[in-house]
Amino acid sequence: MKIPSRIRYSRWKSSLIFVLFFQLGSFSLMSQDVGDPEIVLVKSREWNLSFFVNTRGVGVGYQVGKLPDYRNRHAFETDFLYSRHPKQLRVSSGYWEGSRPFSYGKMCDLFFWRVGYAYQHVLHHKPYWGGVEVRYSLSAGFTLGIGFPSYLKILYIAYPSMNYVIMEEQYNPEIHNTGNIVGASDWYAPFKGIFFRPGGYLKTGISFDFSKSQYKLHVLEVGLSADSVFPFIQQMAFNKATPIYLNAYIAYSFGRKKGLYE
Repeated sequence: MKIPSRIRYSRWKSSLIFVLFFQLGSFSLMSQDVGDPEIVLVKSREWNLSFFVNTRGVGVGYQVGKLPDYRNRHAFETDFLYSRHPKQLRVSSGYWEGSRPFSYGKMCDLFFWRVGYAYQHVLHHKPYWGGVEVRYSLSAGFTLGIGFPSYLKILYIAYPSMNYVIMEEQYNPEIHNTGNIVGASDWYAPFKGIFFRPGGYLKTGISFDFSKSQYKLHVLEVGLSADSVFPFIQQMAFNKATPIYLNAYIAYSFGRKKGLYE
């Protein structure tokens, strides 16, 4: 039996419509699986200046580095920080009006100058429309301990005139005490006995870049650091010298990123 041409045309038309709907549906599903593309701006260099506080003091730092790819960063860094002993406490003499406050028992003021290599790895990229970028960092390098000995004004009695004599001397816990210490010396006196100790440092942390611009840095970082110098430095009398200075720190940094062709 021969099928009329009108029926054959109707069947062919239905099959074509079915195929077209199937192809459109498949394309729609594939589009949903892929999602919208994310734009990643490629940077090649960046620098930042940081200010931080830690469990022993304060400091400043500077980093300049390169980004070989969008995940990793290699940088040169340098920090300068003041390290305060936990038992350090400033007091004033109650017998001499106008005397400068001093820290009883403090043998020296201690600073660290760090120079080293820093590596950072991006854990979470900042989307191009804004957000927060998260990085893990690890730093290591050379530390130079810089010590400024404590100089005090010491009271002596001259015999037989019994006149008071005040002399400036480096603090010695065996002969100086609250009975003969008048106050701290002039600010420049510690430079006469400045000393240096070489060593190393290690630092690790997590940073959060919350800047709105892709080419600027506004970073909050938290982490741990350890410094060690040799020979060990005794900061406080009647306390052992500290072999390792372990600190928790929080830092704020600002800086700039540069593109490939800037």
